[in-house]
Amino acid sequence: MTDVETDLRTLRNTSSTVALAMVFLSGAIGWISTVGLMRPITRARDAAIEMQKGDLTTRLPEAGTGEVAELARSFNSMAETLQATLASLTEAEAGQRRFVADVSHELRTPLTALSAAVDVMEQNIGDMPPPAARAAQLIIGESRRLRTLVEDLMEISRFDSGKLNMDKRMIDVGDAVRSMLTARGWM
Repeated sequence: MTDVETDLRTLRNTSSTVALAMVFLSGAIGWISTVGLMRPITRARDAAIEMQKGDLTTRLPEAGTGEVAELARSFNSMAETLQATLASLTEAEAGQRRFVADVSHELRTPLTALSAAVDVMEQNIGDMPPPAARAAQLIIGESRRLRTLVEDLMEISRFDSGKLNMDKRMIDVGDAVRSMLTARGWM
């Protein structure tokens, strides 16, 4: 019986040792597999963070044929489309800025001549018959309004080009509205 008990004890100890070794070995294999599977997902997360920060040149490696490779191809395609769209929008914005600058600049020359003619008309408005005086008043008002619009376009153009800094200060909106209404004679 003693020999059997010794053999059973040895078998129990060996089985326990092997079982414990198998648990640790299974855990190690599981950890290694998980790290290997998570690496592409971690890369995709890091690439998305880089794109969020503004780096549109970020791409993922497209090696393989599985779902992760398909995800990488889709991500890269999206990044290329986004980069092309942003470049197109930037180009369109630059064209719009050039257009506003060109239009406002081209309008200044005829507007200067019109302003000179309006000044002469305004000096002689008292000598005009009433219908012509009303028409002259309308032309004078509208030409001043046009001059203000062109000056605003020029200012917007200078803001867009960075040649002019915006004056940022606190104002009382109520006072600004009252002064605008008073200037227009509405108050």
